[in-house]
Amino acid sequence: KYEEAISGANDILGRAGNDVKPRIYKLLAYSQAYTGDSVSALKNMDIYFKNQIDTSLVAKDFELKAKLLEALNPDKSLAIQWYRKALAAEEDKKEKIGYMASLAEIQKELGNREREAAWRESIFNAKEKPTNLDIYKWGMALYSDEDFAKADSVFAIYAAKYPEQIHG
Repeated sequence: KYEEAISGANDILGRAGNDVKPRIYKLLAYSQAYTGDSVSALKNMDIYFKNQIDTSLVAKDFELKAKLLEALNPDKSLAIQWYRKALAAEEDKKEKIGYMASLAEIQKELGNREREAAWRESIFNAKEKPTNLDIYKWGMALYSDEDFAKADSVFAIYAAKYPEQIHG
């Protein structure tokens, strides 16, 4: 019920003025993001981060800001900073791996295959059971970066774990 949440939050903002709790801006931002109003969502996340005390911030808040910046700002370095904050704040291993994957994809999009490879290696090392796709993406990032010796080593891992597949 995002539209209702937006309406309710705007009503609270109208009545409370400057005395509003920062979490109202967070509620507004999340709801706006889910309805596709990324510009307003980013504006409200900025207000939220400006007014909220640091100890109340959670990784998902950093992630939302990163996603909004990734979508709206051609300068991907800002999204990278916020994904890194999300990664640092997160305790759940699966969520951390998701942030690493987002960082790797941004680096790939930027053509920085060396940094992409570093993130792909982090994903490989963080997972208890890395998949063939994890290894393949790591190897391809190294290959694209022309780090052929390391790419060969990674594809050797692939070949050893998945001898029936041609990608190694």
